Amino acid sequence: MIAPVLEQIAGEREITIAKVNTDANHMSPSKYGVRGIPNLILFHNGEVVDRMSGAMPKPSMDDWLNRHMT
Repeated sequence: MIAPVLEQIAGEREITIAKVNTDANHMSPSKYGVRGIPNLILFHNGEVVDRMSGAMPKPSMDDWLNRHMT
């Protein structure tokens, strides 16, 4: 459900979006405290800047990213 929005954002912004399969990679969810899917973690220079859980419409995701990418 969130994949089309992420693909659109990746085409519009200078941003790298990585998807992690939590069923296949058990270390990442516990390392980052992921409790629900989808879970978005925003990194800058390797550090966690913010996180969001749950699906959201594109305008909300744009607002979330704009707060951190200015």
